[in-house]
Amino acid sequence: MARSNRSSEEKRREKEQRRAEAQRQAYAFMQGRNGTDELSTVTMWVALAVAIIDFFAHTGVLALVALALMAWSVYRSFSRNIAARARERQTFLNVTRMPRQAIKLARLSAQNREKRYFLCKQCGTILSVPRGKGKIRVTCPNCRTKVVKKS
Repeated sequence: MARSNRSSEEKRREKEQRRAEAQRQAYAFMQGRNGTDELSTVTMWVALAVAIIDFFAHTGVLALVALALMAWSVYRSFSRNIAARARERQTFLNVTRMPRQAIKLARLSAQNREKRYFLCKQCGTILSVPRGKGKIRVTCPNCRTKVVKKS
């Protein structure tokens, strides 16, 4: 009986060593590569949505589009040309800046009903004021722009 316990313990150790070695090899493989970023993640989600639409619509074109988007996302993740992927990522972040801020404002407003959130018109910083104080003058901490807002 003791021998079977020891062999199960040895099996567990071997399994843990194999997992640790596989993890080390994965880290070594990804060294110097781009990895996943916001653009890769969004591209993969869009590809999944297109694939689901294709599942119900039964068109071959959407399946090819989904496959191409997935391939591009994987290519970006494994790419060694980090400078080009960084430019693509920065362009994506610049293009999606306003929608991301609008979503963030909505999320903040839903979480904290005691404050009112808005964007600074000059620099885009998210500002907050207490609700129910009437019209108040707010100064942006980043650019020092003064705005009168209703709270």
